[in-house]
Amino acid sequence: MLLYIIEAVIPVLTFQLVWAGKLAWRQEKERHKKVAAIHAASLWGSYLLVWILIMFGQTLQGNAPRWIVDTHLVIIYIIPALLIFMMATGLRGARKAHMALAGVYVLLWGAALVTGAMIFLAHRGYI
Repeated sequence: MLLYIIEAVIPVLTFQLVWAGKLAWRQEKERHKKVAAIHAASLWGSYLLVWILIMFGQTLQGNAPRWIVDTHLVIIYIIPALLIFMMATGLRGARKAHMALAGVYVLLWGAALVTGAMIFLAHRGYI
């Protein structure tokens, strides 16, 4: 249950991601940097808390098929690493690489949302 409480931050992280994307689309570079930095710090903070809980024996319990849980875990372990590469390319000014990584990041973020929702709904008995 503690994992679900920490993962309640996901809507906030999603809002930050959409906000950063909107600022990038409008080419508001300085504001994009600030919101993206807040998103990165928030993501790493929640990731660290989840990791600590898993190290202390917390698990994603429920009725979700194991392949969904495994897929979700693989995705959420890739996202923080991908964020580092996005930050590096963005700060270096490598716009094409940054935009390509941002596309992959948003795709993986969406997949994490879908698989996480499936785990939560299975845990609650809705699916």
